[in-house]
Amino acid sequence: MQPGRPTIDYDPALPDYPTIIHGLAETAARVPDRTAIIAGDRSITFAQYYRAVAGYAAMLVERGVAGGRVALLMGNCIEIAVASLAAMAAGAQAAPMNAMFPPPALVPLLKDVDPTVVVGDAMTAEMARGVAREAGVPHFDAFAPDALSIDAWTDDASLTLPEPMPSAEDRSLLFFTGGTTGMPKAADHIHANEMAYARAANTVWPLRRDEDVVLMVAPNFHIWGYCYSVVTPVYLGATVDFLPAYQPDVVLNRFEENKVTVFAGGPAALYVGLLANENFAKTDFSNLRLCLAGGSPCPETMLARWEAATGCAILEGWGMSEGSPINLNPLHGVRKPGSVGLMLPRTEIDIVDLETGSEVLPQGERGEIRVRGPQFITGYRNRPEENKGELPRRLAPHRRYRPVRRGRVSVSR
Repeated sequence: MQPGRPTIDYDPALPDYPTIIHGLAETAARVPDRTAIIAGDRSITFAQYYRAVAGYAAMLVERGVAGGRVALLMGNCIEIAVASLAAMAAGAQAAPMNAMFPPPALVPLLKDVDPTVVVGDAMTAEMARGVAREAGVPHFDAFAPDALSIDAWTDDASLTLPEPMPSAEDRSLLFFTGGTTGMPKAADHIHANEMAYARAANTVWPLRRDEDVVLMVAPNFHIWGYCYSVVTPVYLGATVDFLPAYQPDVVLNRFEENKVTVFAGGPAALYVGLLANENFAKTDFSNLRLCLAGGSPCPETMLARWEAATGCAILEGWGMSEGSPINLNPLHGVRKPGSVGLMLPRTEIDIVDLETGSEVLPQGERGEIRVRGPQFITGYRNRPEENKGELPRRLAPHRRYRPVRRGRVSVSR
């Protein structure tokens, strides 16, 4: 890790929406018939996506969710993307949660979120209804047979998003941290955070507007999975092929079947599994132009094997639930395999002393990462003590201060 300041700014050609809801409205108007989401044998266009979001948002408005939260206990499916955007369009904060957690672990997290509505899907409905009841949540919805269906809205051209639209400073999303040092914490995002992510990431890992097809296998409750299954595709009119789980055979088939151009992979293990699959050598990767990695180091031998076989380099990056991304190896420019790459626009990194976390250290000293930028959260929900900390000078043109986040690192020479 190298401390320092960014050397590039946002690509001025990228959209500057106040919120991803504004992005959805603009993309649906620009390319209404373009496929937005593929999930198994189902798909929806951007026009249908917009209508489904508008339809469910109207229901949520009637439930009085504005200013509150909507918890999503769902797998990777079209409906979780619709429900999360609908929650935000209705003036609420969407909280995607890990539906694979056992109910005793989910109930305290749900109480922490304190949602007005819990939403499940066909696979999770029974469990989600039970934990919602135990956590005292007043409303429960399920996108399942004999319950809600987006089909009720997708063909209704009269549907429009609720007014007023959310603002950049409104709360947008809650992502739970990994909980490696205790109870998972809910990272409190505002819309400006997601738009800063979209502009920064697409400056360094640029998607082509209204052209790319993104293959996503990461879960939607993870910030990486959400950003590359919902935020970036809506932001730039990309099609996302949204798989319910990582199965190497299925993943390899999708590369060919849907002419995937961007593989938003994730940890190195995903790539190792694909390389080891018997169908890998027979797969057509000719459309592939971007392969992304994060969450674990990628061995250089694996990076070399993948690029030699597919003709497409894996680009590594680093982010966290509190602010993603932070560093990325660029598609165009200096790339250092085995590293997390360069600082993103408007992101600053210092290495500070371990005792006080305030003294900036010279190179060669062991310390902690201190990072700030417009993609970072306003704080943790219900954690006032953990939200205390240094609020350094404003980073123009940031709209507001961001708490400093830290992690250990050795400064390399």
